[in-house]
Amino acid sequence: MSTVVKLEIAGKMTDTRFRVLFLLLGLWVGGVAGFGFGASVALGAGGVNAVDKMDVVDKMDAVDKMDVVDKMDAVDRMDAVDKMGTAAPLTASTTTTSTQSTQSTQPPALKPQDGLKPALRTPQDGLKPALRTVRTNRLKPALQTVPQRLRVEFWHAMSGPEAGEVIAAFVREFEELHPDIHVVPVYQGNYNQLSQKLIASVIARSNPVIAQMYEGWTSRFLTRNLLDPVQNYLGGEDGLTSAELEDIWEPFRLNNTWEGRLVTLPFNKSGYVLCANMDMLRAKGYDHPPRTWEELRRMARDLTVREPGRSNASVYGLLMRSRIEALTIFLFRSGGRYLSDDWKSAISPNREALETLRFIRTMSVEDGSAYVDSSYPSTPFGAGQVAMFVHSSAAFAFNDQAVRGKFQWAAAPVPYPEGRKGGVLFQGTNIGIFARPHPPEVRRAAWKFLRFITSARNAARWSIATGYVPVRKSCLDLAEMKDFLERNPNYRVPIDLIPEATFDPRPDYWDQMRPQIETYALDAINGRCTAEEAMKRIEEKLREIIAYERR
Repeated sequence: MSTVVKLEIAGKMTDTRFRVLFLLLGLWVGGVAGFGFGASVALGAGGVNAVDKMDVVDKMDAVDKMDVVDKMDAVDRMDAVDKMGTAAPLTASTTTTSTQSTQSTQPPALKPQDGLKPALRTPQDGLKPALRTVRTNRLKPALQTVPQRLRVEFWHAMSGPEAGEVIAAFVREFEELHPDIHVVPVYQGNYNQLSQKLIASVIARSNPVIAQMYEGWTSRFLTRNLLDPVQNYLGGEDGLTSAELEDIWEPFRLNNTWEGRLVTLPFNKSGYVLCANMDMLRAKGYDHPPRTWEELRRMARDLTVREPGRSNASVYGLLMRSRIEALTIFLFRSGGRYLSDDWKSAISPNREALETLRFIRTMSVEDGSAYVDSSYPSTPFGAGQVAMFVHSSAAFAFNDQAVRGKFQWAAAPVPYPEGRKGGVLFQGTNIGIFARPHPPEVRRAAWKFLRFITSARNAARWSIATGYVPVRKSCLDLAEMKDFLERNPNYRVPIDLIPEATFDPRPDYWDQMRPQIETYALDAINGRCTAEEAMKRIEEKLREIIAYERR
């Protein structure tokens, strides 16, 4: 029986057996290259009707823009590729929803089925051509993608194992409740590093959807329309009820409000207090920490130990960190401030600031009972080198580690001038939501996470683990918080001071003012200039910065 061979390159039908023969011959002679040649001859110009409705380059461009998993999944759903055939077994790297791990999956081999015929699959992402089979009696819909989890990137500056573990637990529990949302916490270093990275990311339009931020940063971002105020999310089923909103301590709530809108939510807050070695105080006849400036100066002198002929003391009565807070803590406690209420002018002459600076300088230079140092105060405090120091309540955990039961220590409100008690400095960041470049669904997912971590239960957990004060009043009604405060009465002191909370100024140029105030204030405290000279320079610098920023 003779075999008739019909070969018509111009698009006419070719005998099926002859086309298969050329395919096999091509593979035997030249591997992949030979296969391509054999396929081109066997199929002919009229035999490639499987790809005549989609250009190969267009398909590859579309696939190159997807993740590996999406590429492989989408390829199986593309109309043109479906026409070309069903892929032979391939190995694909599958990106999981975790940022920590990946896994590889291999689809099972395909089984022959009725109504299937061989067809050519074009290369995708560098994959070798392979012989595919396709069902000819149906076509799948055009390009489809697997639904993705909403990705919420959260930038923070919370170092230390306690904070890190709590944040990780928050993320795990939140994702269990919201499996469609994937939260990625990213530690960005200290606050200065976080600030710099946020600014750089905003310029590059690569900023996260949610991040910690101080009030001055918030003002900067808000004036440039970069934030999505949380006020936009208070209504609806995922919002906050009136009771929940009022549950946030009023000073914190007001300090997160701009022009009547709640822009951010408070997160990690701590208040400045006096920490005292009660064993040392009792040894000198004092049964309580100092309450007024007069008592503070007298006790600090009595508690200072200096060997005859030595300029440095072996024990100092008071330690302050060499930062702007050495002045700010006592200035706010005396009822003073740096700027007017609208932040448009510097207080000048600033009598309260001058009085405060004179008081601190007297203790440091004339009495020799106080000194400033850049190191964290808990270490010398635990070593018995200082009797008292002023710092935020975030130091409490470090105090416990440094003291280790060697003596009893107590927290107390920062002393104030006789008859003139002002506010208590509270600091710490809030959390805000960035508007661009994130779509509304991602921003709402970020709000859900923010609402979750600032709930009463989680605010209490955060407070117990880190020493920051709880940002909600109802935290104090929870059994775990009651038990914690009963075992750690010092932690109750800053909580009781929240109604007296006062905060740093909020203009976006406050970060420029801080180093100027700090430099000249420390010059006076360390005896390099008088209090009057320092305040003159501070007021001049503040006026210069305001004039420049408001030009």
